Amino acid sequence: MAQLSIDTTTGRLTVADGGFADCSGLESIRQHVWLRLQIFLGECAYDVDLGVPWIQEVVASGTAPERIATIFRETIIRTPGITGITSGPTLDVDDNRAMQLSFTATTDEGLLVFSSPISSKPVQEID
Repeated sequence: MAQLSIDTTTGRLTVADGGFADCSGLESIRQHVWLRLQIFLGECAYDVDLGVPWIQEVVASGTAPERIATIFRETIIRTPGITGITSGPTLDVDDNRAMQLSFTATTDEGLLVFSSPISSKPVQEID
């Protein structure tokens, strides 16, 4: 089933040929993973258990790297369409604290190779 395509660099809907673009299949699953990683734990009013504990654990001082990897692994594997993780996730943080998450997963649509910038601030605040 097709869904609206999101530019994962800006967090905005993708526009093509004068209208909104859509995506399906493997791209839809990749986009869904990216969206789930953007949600802060407790941010969603109708499901406060949904989201990544960015403030509580990921960027909190003293959180073990193994725990952070587990948080991302659980978020990825719970995404509809993901059937398993074959490598990763690995999180690279540069000198400016920009994060890049990479992993490879099996899905209902084939092999997903994911490597994308991940922000620890809400998408609507990214310029």
